[in-house]
Amino acid sequence: MYRFARAGAIGLIAGAFLLTGCSASGAPTAPTAPGTTSGLATEGTSVGPGDSTAGSGGATASCKGLTAVDAQPLVVDQITDVTITPYGLHGTGQECRFNTTEDSVTVDVTVDGGADGSAEFDGTTFTDPVPLPGVGDKAIWDSNDESSEFVAIKGTVYCSVEVDPENVPGVGHLMDEVNNTIRIGDANYKILAAAAATLCNRIYGSGDTTIDLSGLSTPPSIAP
Repeated sequence: MYRFARAGAIGLIAGAFLLTGCSASGAPTAPTAPGTTSGLATEGTSVGPGDSTAGSGGATASCKGLTAVDAQPLVVDQITDVTITPYGLHGTGQECRFNTTEDSVTVDVTVDGGADGSAEFDGTTFTDPVPLPGVGDKAIWDSNDESSEFVAIKGTVYCSVEVDPENVPGVGHLMDEVNNTIRIGDANYKILAAAAATLCNRIYGSGDTTIDLSGLSTPPSIAP
């Protein structure tokens, strides 16, 4: 799982908005059929898979209309809805969580802007940061760490996308090849990072927005 290190309190999501799938009044949100519209998201609520992200938070940065269709290629399980909550020290960014039929499987898109966005990017701590080209003004990913974690920034808009690699299509059998471990190799993790980063490119309105996992390949075998 992810060992993402964010800058101090910048990465705190307002505790009042941690409940997902509930309306602002606390009542359960009725499920929305694929392709239908449930309206703008409010704090802590979910919108249907065909709806774009909007609503709570996002005063300085938002997920700008990402839909389940955009995120679906990153996970095997079917995306059912999107939960939007305020993000950051001042709640001006957004965390857009794409939920699936499997409770533990999500795609989490996080954005923030202004001084908070810049501080978030500058305060990122990776074990071995290397450039991830083609994303925003600058992006780095955590190489040599069995990880596809990355952060990006364009102007002052910070963006990251988190998805557990084992839930990405095509990765399960690669892990089987290395004795059911996560040691699938840096080349594969870089492909996963670049694929997830296409969601940031959609937010930025620049760069490649096509998720491409075709380069995933069986890593060298390892001893049991």
